[in-house]
Amino acid sequence: MINLTPSDIKQDRYYRRNNLLYSQWILQSILMLLVLNVFIIAGYGLISARQKQLDDKKASLNNEINNLKLGEVESKYASFVANVNTVTQILSKQILYSELIKQIGSVTPNGATLNSVSISSKDNALDLNFKINSQDIAPIIQLNLEDEKNNLFSKADIVQLNCPTSSTCTTQLKAEYKKDFPYLFINTLGSKK
Repeated sequence: MINLTPSDIKQDRYYRRNNLLYSQWILQSILMLLVLNVFIIAGYGLISARQKQLDDKKASLNNEINNLKLGEVESKYASFVANVNTVTQILSKQILYSELIKQIGSVTPNGATLNSVSISSKDNALDLNFKINSQDIAPIIQLNLEDEKNNLFSKADIVQLNCPTSSTCTTQLKAEYKKDFPYLFINTLGSKK
């Protein structure tokens, strides 16, 4: 079919159709922008309301913490920890003499008797006094106390050797105990875990 309408009318129809189409697009774009703005404003409002709720909750939790006197609890805890550290230091210097004397007795050679054991003025050391039959026994005692197999002392030194008579002598040794000395009270507690 042949379109015989004048060109002016054709052109008017064409522009009318295009104007209608463009105006629909513009209207849809404006509506989309309005909907987008509504979502943005609603989201901002929701975020602000939630932030206010969280700020209120934070303030109430801070009030509860202050009411619980947490600072007082922390100071009591610090005092407790200091007391535990003090007890640990005291117990770390306590020696299980009953076990130690048994072990020293087992490595003491014939002709020697342990007279006394005392804590030395030097840290980690003991003073041992022996009654011996001859002065030749003192170095044997020293070697036995230092021997790795006996697991007693890291170092033992003869401090004094007195032989007023030929039949009895006394010797004093200073023995430093090892880092992992098994006869300390704290070491025995740790090994039973």
